[in-house]
Amino acid sequence: MFFSLPNAIICLITGWLWLQLFFFGVKKFFSCFGRGNTVATKRDIKVVHDVISRQYRELGPMSFAEKVVLFNFIFLVALWLFRSPNFIPGWADLFPEGYATDGTAAIFVATLLFVWPSERPNFLCLASPSDTSKPGPKATVITWSTIHEKLPWSVVFLMGGGYALADGVTKSGLSNDIADLLIGLQALPSWLLIGLICLMVAALTEFASNTATATIMIPILAQMAETLCIHPYYLMYPATIASSFAFMLPVATPPNAIVFSYNLVKISDMAKVGVVMNLLCVIIVTVFVNTYGYYVFGWSEFPEWGVTNPSNHSCFEATKNDTSRLL
Repeated sequence: MFFSLPNAIICLITGWLWLQLFFFGVKKFFSCFGRGNTVATKRDIKVVHDVISRQYRELGPMSFAEKVVLFNFIFLVALWLFRSPNFIPGWADLFPEGYATDGTAAIFVATLLFVWPSERPNFLCLASPSDTSKPGPKATVITWSTIHEKLPWSVVFLMGGGYALADGVTKSGLSNDIADLLIGLQALPSWLLIGLICLMVAALTEFASNTATATIMIPILAQMAETLCIHPYYLMYPATIASSFAFMLPVATPPNAIVFSYNLVKISDMAKVGVVMNLLCVIIVTVFVNTYGYYVFGWSEFPEWGVTNPSNHSCFEATKNDTSRLL
């Protein structure tokens, strides 16, 4: 979080500025910060305000089911954050080591949604004064028929296939072979190496999900880091972040597909905007890794846990003799 959150904030602000400049132009963009807004600009602002206000009113008050979902979502986030927070004992310490994971919390909260009623109960003190119906069971927030009909099972198989493919890449030795082919990159400066890796990952994630891209690339980069005697996190962190730089095509990520489904944005517009956003975000990550990340996390030395072959001690000698390569 200490590495990714500041990076995400900078990328978000940069992306917003680029979108404003692309769609509104330089003159109109800077006019928003001036005192003398034109009549047309004020009229546009009023139209946008009226549309948002109307749609907000149409939502109406939150229903009981929506409040239940919101409560369970907050509860799930709390379970994730306090599973093993390290600075205080977490709830996972109540179970044997490795027994409770993030998936445990997700499954538990999902199961609760099969129990929570979708309407306010009408018995004892929980009944509403205006509810005159007979006490009885209410329909739950989620039913199995809803899961069976509306759950995107293709996404589940896609993510599972990505994990299986990544495990196959590692177990078959393909990651070692690819890492050996990339050994020639050791002659490149570190900033250029990170930039090329981020560009490669960002290009791949335009055609595959970020989960599949990350699970395939991380084992390869881990082996590559050992081959080049570089701290694994120095390659893996930026690559993991770059796997979310899916800005160009509708098929790159579900949010892109949702926006494109309204037929208000052309693929050409998404590509033109997305390629610049990819380049900007890659530059930001590259600079961040070689400044903040390098000095804060101590990526100048190769860690002992990074050696998969116990007989390979050359990385420690190389790190001691040349720690300036990453600078």
